[in-house]
Amino acid sequence: DGFLTNMIKYAVEDIFPDCHYMRVDFRVKDKRVYIIDFNLFPGLGPIDHFAKCLALNKNLSYRDVLLAIAGTADCRAKSTKTTNKK
Repeated sequence: DGFLTNMIKYAVEDIFPDCHYMRVDFRVKDKRVYIIDFNLFPGLGPIDHFAKCLALNKNLSYRDVLLAIAGTADCRAKSTKTTNKK
């Protein structure tokens, strides 16, 4: 849905530009999208819904996803240090 894509893009680029990870909660009813919240620190426990969704939908391991998330933070930190050296 274009609305959802635009809202997520707006949140990532304009509202939370320094956030490297978030979850967007939404519902669809009668073909309308309702954004519930932008969760900047969703449950990351190995038995939380996030881990279950990874396994069910993409067969991704919890460990690999956490390492990928940590890697984005590391890349962002290195990028910020390079930018601030001007």
